[in-house]
Amino acid sequence: MPLSLLWKIVVVTALLFAPAMRSSAATDEQQAFRNAYFAETYKGDLAEAARLYEQVATSKTAPQELVKEAKVRLAGCREDMAAEDLARLMPPGTIAYAELRRPGQHLADLAGMLGLGGDPLANIGRPAYPVPEEPCLVIPRNPAISSAILDQLEKLGSVAVALTNVAPAHREPEGVVILYTPNAGLMRGVAATLAQFARADEPIGGFPTVRLACHGGKAVITFTNRLIVVGTGRDLVAGVVQRLSGQEGQSLADSPVFAEASAGRTNALLFAFVDVQKAWGEIVRRANETGHPVPGQLAVVQGLVDPAHMKSLALRLGTTSSGLEAQFVMSLAEGQVNMVYNLMRMPPMQGRALAHVPAGAAAVLAFGLNPDLTDAGAEDVMTKTQTIQSVTGLDIAREMFCNIREAAVFVLPPGQVQASPSALPVPDVALVTIIGDPARSQALWTYLLSLPGRFMGSELPEPEHTTISGSAVEAFRMPNGVTIFFARTEQAITVALTRTAMRAALQTASGGDSVLQDSALRPVVELIGDNTSVAALADVGRLVKIGEKYSPPGEAMQMRVIGSALSSTVAAIVLDESATLFRAQAELMGLPRADKLIDSLADVGLLSEREMRTGEQAVPFDSAVGRPTSPDSPGQTSH
Repeated sequence: MPLSLLWKIVVVTALLFAPAMRSSAATDEQQAFRNAYFAETYKGDLAEAARLYEQVATSKTAPQELVKEAKVRLAGCREDMAAEDLARLMPPGTIAYAELRRPGQHLADLAGMLGLGGDPLANIGRPAYPVPEEPCLVIPRNPAISSAILDQLEKLGSVAVALTNVAPAHREPEGVVILYTPNAGLMRGVAATLAQFARADEPIGGFPTVRLACHGGKAVITFTNRLIVVGTGRDLVAGVVQRLSGQEGQSLADSPVFAEASAGRTNALLFAFVDVQKAWGEIVRRANETGHPVPGQLAVVQGLVDPAHMKSLALRLGTTSSGLEAQFVMSLAEGQVNMVYNLMRMPPMQGRALAHVPAGAAAVLAFGLNPDLTDAGAEDVMTKTQTIQSVTGLDIAREMFCNIREAAVFVLPPGQVQASPSALPVPDVALVTIIGDPARSQALWTYLLSLPGRFMGSELPEPEHTTISGSAVEAFRMPNGVTIFFARTEQAITVALTRTAMRAALQTASGGDSVLQDSALRPVVELIGDNTSVAALADVGRLVKIGEKYSPPGEAMQMRVIGSALSSTVAAIVLDESATLFRAQAELMGLPRADKLIDSLADVGLLSEREMRTGEQAVPFDSAVGRPTSPDSPGQTSH
């Protein structure tokens, strides 16, 4: 075959199949766009979506409209990924920073913990309780919040604020605010609508920008694909846009001080941070530059809290998988001379006092008082044990600041055995102390507990000797009729207000289960670490039972309702202290479910004993007796 004829056949074939090849390419790019949209919208895989959108956006054969849409969505995905950590968009010189992160998601998580999920329309026609004195309203047994509301709440974005100047010479602070609006169309729409009335400014990074200057303040606002950036200066806003596009590398997130303080903030609702050293240095530098020496007040602050060696302050609030949490952290540099903190700082607990607190306690307050000493150190500190005939302030001071290693106070919930009618209403409270020199401590405590009896006319009142759980116990009768029980077991001294509390403490010291093995309190006990100096733990349901026991009859019913609903709720406040770190953490776990609370109200008669069904009329309700006033009226029956 001649070469010229072969060439013609190849050209004609290419022309015939070119449309099909272009159609196939376009089909592939359209499929890639669909896959990217699915990954972005339904899977939440922004990285995969961005990769596919970029594939379409750089295509030479895809339709122009498809390429344009892919570029817009690619930019949006990149901003969504950047907004996962708004601190990476903030200036590196930020002094103070705060962010409110996904409030809708936290509200939705809280609603789930309270048992408010489900379809509210499904409750229509189901059994319900009448609302007292409101015949048109009922209370569903399983209330729910519409998933549509929760879905919209989860679409709310985040807000971050960075302060870059706190110098006293400036009348207004300098900083930048970032509002992330991924799907909050209404919020962004309102802002965009109002922006058209502001004076236009030169675009920043190709994005629309306006400037506000009124009432002594000024602001530059830029609208990106997903962000609204507001700054007190154009350079601050431009820096955010450059970091968003990857043109600027350094940010607040690169600061080692911020990285240390912000660890674990990812799931927090609110996070706030102050770079104390940077703020203090800026204040002093500007004061010196303006020719004004550092005021006397600042010198006092320097002497009391040593801000030059205080690295950062951080606050974190939010929800967890089991409840609510709050945490405050103060980080200090080595060599700090913070007088206020060092005077208040307490040594860590060893956990020995908690080992004497019985399982089932309603609340516990444990704290360390003195670090453990070696035998040689103890001999240097402690004086020879002797019988104490009189007590001076130094004796008490030595006990508090030398002899007692750690202590725990606990209260027990009411037991099955009720006190006699003539007995004083004394709760089951006890104090357990771990002692360095038990004999000396016993002599001191015995003398102190005998003092009230001396005022009764007895020159040397003798305690009553008894045995509780196989241990020798001394009982000191007070003038008001209350008996205080005292016992010494090896390195522990126990003082209790009731025989029940003493018995529980002694049984625990003899090998019984302690609060450390309490399954209900285990989640909060696990918060105690090596540097924990103070721990307050509480089973809220058990505490409410104590309140019920000592409440008037009318209030006792309400306390019973609250206690039943909070039977699984536990709380804790834990302080961790060291030379370079102070952490205060609060946790509330096991939040009550709404349906359980409603059932509790019905169980004690605060809701009608019968259930309303479709088409029925509510029975008038008498809150004084907790019953419908006319249970035999037409159309009404009682369960």
